[in-house]
Amino acid sequence: MIAIGLIDDHPLILTGIQSLFQDDPDICLRWAVSQPVELESQLDKTLVDVVLVDINLTTANGLELCKHLRKQYPTLGIIILTAYTETALIKAALRNGALGYLLKNAGHKEMSEAIRTVYQGKRYLSPHIQEFLLNESLGQPTNQSPGFTTQLTRRELDVLTLIVNELTSQEIADKLFVSLKTIETHRTSLFVKFGVKNTAGLVRIAMEKGLV
Repeated sequence: MIAIGLIDDHPLILTGIQSLFQDDPDICLRWAVSQPVELESQLDKTLVDVVLVDINLTTANGLELCKHLRKQYPTLGIIILTAYTETALIKAALRNGALGYLLKNAGHKEMSEAIRTVYQGKRYLSPHIQEFLLNESLGQPTNQSPGFTTQLTRRELDVLTLIVNELTSQEIADKLFVSLKTIETHRTSLFVKFGVKNTAGLVRIAMEKGLV
């Protein structure tokens, strides 16, 4: 029996995954939490084999949480569970210790396959994710400095411009009519693509490259 845990702050996702494995004879969902502090508490009490981690948590950066889990629990299999397909986020998740990257539209069969694969210490990428990475590898190479890419989406460029104009994440969310969580995910993606750790570094490189 493979024991798994889940952290996601979307109630429907928590309920949905719980129902997926309710009658599974080989995989048991031991617990499902919505906050990092609850995750730590559960891992200390009931260490599972594999944990599914939402990349876009309200109170935490899923990529940083992944890195923390890898350091604190070296034997723990980590699968990123997300709706985002940006290659920069995929690569960052793998660098931070995730063995799996799974889209939230995955069904029971694919999710079970991912869990079993990661449980065996192997890497699992959703077929869609494999396709994205393959397409990128076959594309024309871009001239870029280490840790930096100008392959920004239209929305990322909008968010970047507003960040440079010193708007807060909440102000950006209000201006673009999206949720605060969406803006924080775009901000994380920008940090990854620019190879920086904070807003100051993001603004500096954006201005150096003439992006804003």
